[in-house]
Amino acid sequence: MATLINPQSRLVTISHVTPSIIDQLRLEHGETLSCPCSTVSIPYADFVSHAVSFDPICTSIFTSQQWIAALYTPWVWTKDFRQTASSQ
Repeated sequence: MATLINPQSRLVTISHVTPSIIDQLRLEHGETLSCPCSTVSIPYADFVSHAVSFDPICTSIFTSQQWIAALYTPWVWTKDFRQTASSQ
């Protein structure tokens, strides 16, 4: 004689879902877990973050207005590399 097991579904509503709750539910229920939600109920700030860091060159003299103006000056000194660059 064979014993048949009927799978049963259970609907559980969870308020204030966090990423850690979702991870725990996935561990416990695997592929049987489903979420019929049609909208994201977790604020993006709870699971998305960013930190901006600039390369040191961004704050160096080479990006200053003074340096850029010096590159485009109409006067070139005789010891300036741009004066002899084409012959090197």
